[in-house]
Amino acid sequence: MKIAAILFLMVISAFQLLCAQITIDDLYTDYNGWWVGSSSVVPDNSHNLLGFKIGTTVYSTGVDDAKLATHGIVFNPLQFQALPTASGVAFQYIGVGYEYGGSGNVTPVPVVNNPSLYLTDGIQGLDLGTALFNSTGTITYNTPSLDTLFIGDGIPDVLVTQVGSPPTTTDKFKFIDINGATVGVEKSIIFSGVAKLGIAQWKFYDATLNFNSSLTGPRDIRVIAYELSDFGINASNYNDIVSFVHVLSGSSDQSFVAYNKKTITVLPIELVNFSASCNDNVQLNWTTATEENVNHFEVYRSRDGITWNLASSIPAVGNSSTTNNYTTNDEAIIETMYYKLRSVDNDGKFQEFSPISVMCQVEKSSWSLYPIPSSSNATLTISATENSIGYLTLIDVKGKLIRRKEIQIVAGVNSFPIDTKTLANGTYFFNLVNETSKFPPIKFVKIN
Repeated sequence: MKIAAILFLMVISAFQLLCAQITIDDLYTDYNGWWVGSSSVVPDNSHNLLGFKIGTTVYSTGVDDAKLATHGIVFNPLQFQALPTASGVAFQYIGVGYEYGGSGNVTPVPVVNNPSLYLTDGIQGLDLGTALFNSTGTITYNTPSLDTLFIGDGIPDVLVTQVGSPPTTTDKFKFIDINGATVGVEKSIIFSGVAKLGIAQWKFYDATLNFNSSLTGPRDIRVIAYELSDFGINASNYNDIVSFVHVLSGSSDQSFVAYNKKTITVLPIELVNFSASCNDNVQLNWTTATEENVNHFEVYRSRDGITWNLASSIPAVGNSSTTNNYTTNDEAIIETMYYKLRSVDNDGKFQEFSPISVMCQVEKSSWSLYPIPSSSNATLTISATENSIGYLTLIDVKGKLIRRKEIQIVAGVNSFPIDTKTLANGTYFFNLVNETSKFPPIKFVKIN
């Protein structure tokens, strides 16, 4: 009997360890300027999470630390951000605050069928007033880098929300490696056993964006926290992690999953592809699956893959959980060019991707430049079989465009004087494109 009792206690202890999480005791949001979760106020619209209390300690999320201070809250400053979703969620309803877009059922419909949007909207993605309800599937979040200095420090690293009727089924959370295997241990939670921290008034739309009046009403807000060590993450296995996974219960009502930016690093974008093709110039295309806090993209070109020169800068969507396509053109075309892409976030930090190369089929045509090298002017000679308009460009060895000029080419032999006296000594390349052909580049050397 004693042995059985001991075994029973061991099982219970193991179960408690498996299910352990950090209990959150109160919330602070910016609903109507200021809302404390344990108060009697019932929020009915969007509201961003400003901070949360664990025991007697308050942690900020970085959304508006000044507002916490104004209301006399002493807090430990942190920075939390909703994890951008990569894939995996299927939902029954989109839920929003009853006043979202206007009271009750309104026209136009204030929501769109974009599930990722409602897991990442609001300031830093921390809006408790929008969510996906009755969700199933497995959501995968990219979490490529962790800081071991903060593992086991007792400060929350992951926040998980449940904003609907608490399910009696189990939600599961885990970190995985590149092969999908669990790193550390998987954590399970049944939200019906978690204390509510507030109440919100909701309205609901199905996947075809039809309003469902019968579901309108109050729902409880629950938030739990995890520290990395809760998942068995330590200095020996953290390097194996590539993603954080939420296995939805089928009754999950999730507003967001957020991460502590001090501990977990999420790359600004998930790049799907980056390609280059030849036409009248080089066309560069890239696609992102997610973007977080991205300000713009920079495209760099190189003739040799070693020395790089900025070719163009393109504004980014910024924050997105949907696919975004970008394109730009580069006129500094030679037979082989190298390109690389860089994303720059709003803090000036950047993420750089592996370079690509493109080889353009340059048509062989009759043209020449004399003399080479030259210390003064040169003459460009073009033999053509038909009239056309040509575009003559001069670039330096770094690919920088020096000059561009439109010229009229007639059938026969054409001669054009080229002023090279003002050029600095060095090596340059002349490129010529007309309405139907690309001419092979001509290397030109300027000397004294």
